[in-house]
Amino acid sequence: MATISNKWLERLGAQEIREDTLDMEGISFPYAQWVNGDQALRRLGLDDVTYTGGWFIPADMVDLDQVPGWTHGSLTHRDGDETEGWFAKQLSIAVIHIRRCWQVYAADHAVNYAWADYKTAKAAGEPYGNSPRGRLQILGLVKGLEDAGPLMLTLKGVVGQAFTASNGILPTFRQHVLKAAAAHASKAASKRIGVYPRYYFWLTVGPESDEKGLPVFTRAGSGDQSTPVTLPVLIGVAKGMTVAQLGELYTGDQVIATIEGTRDPVTGRWAENGLFDETREWAAAWDRLGQPEPNAEEHLAAIEAGEDLLEEEDIPF
Repeated sequence: MATISNKWLERLGAQEIREDTLDMEGISFPYAQWVNGDQALRRLGLDDVTYTGGWFIPADMVDLDQVPGWTHGSLTHRDGDETEGWFAKQLSIAVIHIRRCWQVYAADHAVNYAWADYKTAKAAGEPYGNSPRGRLQILGLVKGLEDAGPLMLTLKGVVGQAFTASNGILPTFRQHVLKAAAAHASKAASKRIGVYPRYYFWLTVGPESDEKGLPVFTRAGSGDQSTPVTLPVLIGVAKGMTVAQLGELYTGDQVIATIEGTRDPVTGRWAENGLFDETREWAAAWDRLGQPEPNAEEHLAAIEAGEDLLEEEDIPF
């Protein structure tokens, strides 16, 4: 048997690595996904997320057995398979990071492209007859689950648009909460404060409902792929909120410190020991061009099961 030399180990041990050439594995977090309600399940009542729409976390992600507001059940997929997990009609999140990308299905795998590179993504999908699909992920601490660490909201299609549209959840939250709070604080402190970070206030999202509390179903898609969906909306926020109303949304010192980290009282420098800095790599991962989707097989299986129908139309820019 040939003797295996250990010289490679000595050589590499003394060699300096070029860090920017490394193929870094993406950081993964437990996730919650949006579930569209089903009009046919009205008999189940307004407390059932499968009728009203809402949030679902797979059981193997976190244990929510003792957490108020979450109900154990099974999510039935279009192909008949079921996933055990937890449902909640709404959740509140202290947002740490947001990332977006265009995803293209090429042959037997999915590839993510930076949000600013739509033209590149479109060109990559043309040989396969596929248009880029927008993806949105929001990372944060969920109220009641802070001890579980960061959790990711994964969104796509019209659900993602409900968050990012000019009159959507995120812009409205910024205008009526973050900027409004800064205006109140500026007046109280006699100094100008432009806007606060998202994680200073809870962002609460649940299904749209009418004046009677019934879920609102909106047609999405076109032609044979048109289907009714329950879109997410911002809850508990209105124009002209008072100091007391904003105070009810304030996340508090502990949540802010956990995300923000600590600051040297002398130099004023941040120690970069909070969740914001610890998850920067996750936030920037989609900024790199042509990144293969780690769970491509799952995404392709979802398409075959008919779960990926409601995506953005081709965007002409």
